[in-house]
Amino acid sequence: MLEAGRRLFLKKGFDGVSVDDIIAAAGGSKATLYSYFGDKQGLFAALINDVARDILEGITVDVTASDPRIALTRLGTAFCTRVLSDPVVSLYRLAVAEARRFPDVAAAFWSAGPKQTRVALAAYLATATRAGRLAVAEPEIAANLFFAMLLERHLAIALGVSDPPTPRQIAATVAAAVEIFLRSFGPQRSARAKPGGRQRATGMLESSREHR
Repeated sequence: MLEAGRRLFLKKGFDGVSVDDIIAAAGGSKATLYSYFGDKQGLFAALINDVARDILEGITVDVTASDPRIALTRLGTAFCTRVLSDPVVSLYRLAVAEARRFPDVAAAFWSAGPKQTRVALAAYLATATRAGRLAVAEPEIAANLFFAMLLERHLAIALGVSDPPTPRQIAATVAAAVEIFLRSFGPQRSARAKPGGRQRATGMLESSREHR
């Protein structure tokens, strides 16, 4: 029933689909639908949550990667590949369209999907900072900034004025986002932030010039 509901809701919108439509497409009976989901809204909520969990399963932070560049690149590639795909963007449009009418559904979608990816990345950034591999003072803000860079095409795709990115475009976007992120939050930032760090760096540069 979830798959039948997905197809119908995407094609007709929430209001354009009746319980009878879902039963006709999926088979079964109204009693089955009501038993599992309560009503049409319950089926819609289950569908949105199912999509959020499905997205989350494919997007993880490789906590075993000692190099943040590798971890961020893997995460960014998986994120863009799934989140910017046509099926997920289509369901995103549907979720946004019904968010005001069903705020609980919208909140559940956020908690089950986007929020979890940000929490996981923030935790990784905090761990990498403690290990000296990054210099992130505010992991949650930094995680949001990283995903914002990855989503630079999302609005255009959601509005239908741009196609989902190709693998090459995803690779270029991820590489740029990772490079900007590491320049902003790499371990060298902590050295520059220390009192006298700029003077020490300048002195080292001048010394190296003298020995050329």
